[in-house]
Amino acid sequence: MKNSEGRYLPDEEYPDEGKGYTAPDGRIHYFVGIFNSWVTEQWTLNALPALSKAYLLTGDKRYADRGTLLLDALASIYSESTSGSWDYPSNPPSGRFARPWYQVARTLVKYVDQYDFLHSSSSMAKPSLKPGVTRRENIEKNMLLDGAYYCYRHSFDGGIHNGHADYVRGALAVGCALDIPEYVRNAVESPFSIHTMLANNIDRDGRYYESSLGYAIHARGLYLTYADPLVNLRSKEYPDGLNLYDDPKMQSCLLLPELQVELAGRRPNFGDSSPDFGYKPIPERPFAAVDFEYLERLYAMTSDPVMKKQYGAALGFLAAGDLDAKRANQPGDWLLWHAEDLPAEGADLPESLESRVKGSWIAGMKGMAMLRAGDQAALLRFGPSLTHGDPDDLALLYYANGYELSYDLGYGLGSTHVHCGWASSTASHCLVTVDETNQLGAEGSGGSLLSFANLPSVQMVEAESANSYAETGVEEYSRTLALMSEGGYL
Repeated sequence: MKNSEGRYLPDEEYPDEGKGYTAPDGRIHYFVGIFNSWVTEQWTLNALPALSKAYLLTGDKRYADRGTLLLDALASIYSESTSGSWDYPSNPPSGRFARPWYQVARTLVKYVDQYDFLHSSSSMAKPSLKPGVTRRENIEKNMLLDGAYYCYRHSFDGGIHNGHADYVRGALAVGCALDIPEYVRNAVESPFSIHTMLANNIDRDGRYYESSLGYAIHARGLYLTYADPLVNLRSKEYPDGLNLYDDPKMQSCLLLPELQVELAGRRPNFGDSSPDFGYKPIPERPFAAVDFEYLERLYAMTSDPVMKKQYGAALGFLAAGDLDAKRANQPGDWLLWHAEDLPAEGADLPESLESRVKGSWIAGMKGMAMLRAGDQAALLRFGPSLTHGDPDDLALLYYANGYELSYDLGYGLGSTHVHCGWASSTASHCLVTVDETNQLGAEGSGGSLLSFANLPSVQMVEAESANSYAETGVEEYSRTLALMSEGGYL
C-alpha cells in the first residue's frame, strides 16, 4: 500500500506479517489484509466478469483459461477466509474474503454467474491449485458449495429483511447451478421464501416496508436476483421454472417505485439516506433510471399479454422517443441478453400511474403523504418508523427552487459519529421535539392520516402520531401541511 506521502507499507518500521500492525495507541492497521481484499474484489467485480462474458460471447479459449485460473485461485482459499470485513461491527467476525455475513451472497451470486459462463470450457478440467482435483471440482466444492451452505444456515436466523434476502438468494443461485433441490425449495416454498418476503414486505401500494427509500430500492434489486435464476430453472421439481415476473406483488413493487415518490425530481431522503444539499432543477420530463430498468424486465419477461402492453406503453413514455439512448446508459448487461423491441403504438402512462407520478397522493401503509404543486413539493411522513429509519415521525421535507430546503442530514457512511449521534436524533429533524427526548422510546410506531385534499388551489394533509411519544404521556401529536398551488407558500 502507498500512503498520501508516497510511502509503501508495510515496511521495517511498520511491519505486517498478515495479522496487521498494532500502533502504539492500540489501533490495528491491516496493510496486507487491505491489499489482499483489493485484489479479491478486483478479480471478483472486474476481471472475472469481463473474462467470463468474453468467453461466452466469443468462444475464445484464452478467456476461459484465464478466467478459470482466477476463479480456481480464489476457490483455493475461499473456505479458509472466514473473518469477513475487519471493520464490520460484529462479534465474532464472520464472512468470506472481505465480505461480512449476508454480504457473502453478494459475491457468491457473481461467482455462480462466472462459473456458469465458463462451465463448458475444457479449461475447467485442468489441474487445480488445490492438489489432486480439477479446477471445476475445486470451484464447486471449496467455493460454491461452501458459500451456499454458509448462506443457507444463516437463512434461518430471524427477520425477512434485506439481509435475509441476501442469504436465501446466495444458496438459491448455487442450488439452481448445481441442482440442489433443498436450496431451491427454501427459496421458493419455505416460510423464509421469496413468496413470504413479497407477501409480507410489499404493501398494497407496491412499497417495501423498510423506512429508507434507498434501502427499499436495494431490496427490490435483491428480489430481482431470484427472478432470473428461477425463470430459467429446469429441474425435476420445476420442469418449467417459475416466473416471478407474473407475481402481482413482484409486479407492483417494480412498477415505477422511484417516480411515484420523487418530489421535485428528487428521492425523499428521510432515514438512512444520503444528504441532498445540491441544486437540481425539476426535469422537464419524469425519468428515473432504476424505474426504466425495472420496466425493461417486466416488459420482456411477463407472460401476460395485457400486462406486457401496459409495460410497453410505460417504457415508451420513459424512453421519450429515444429508446436506444436510454438503453445505452443502463448499467449492467441484462439488456444484452433480454432486450425486446417496443410496440409501435402507445407510449404513455396509465391514468392511475400518471396521477401518482405527477400529482399528490398518499402511500397509506408506508405512512407517506406526497404533495406536489408546480416547482415545489413537500412530504409528511407519519410512520411507522422501521428498519433504516430515524425517530422522525411527522417530519417535514420541503423542496423548492431546486433545493431541499428542510435539510435532512442523512448519512454518507453508517458508522460516522454524526449519523450514530445527532443525525439519528429527533431534534435534528424538521418537527416538534417533546421534552428534549427522542421519539419511539416505547414500543409501537406509526400514526394515522386524518385528512387529505388534492385541490386546484391547494394540496393539504393532516396526520397524527401520538405513538411516537407514548412514553411521555403525550395524547395528541399531529401536524397539518398546506401547499399552495401558486405563489410558493407552504
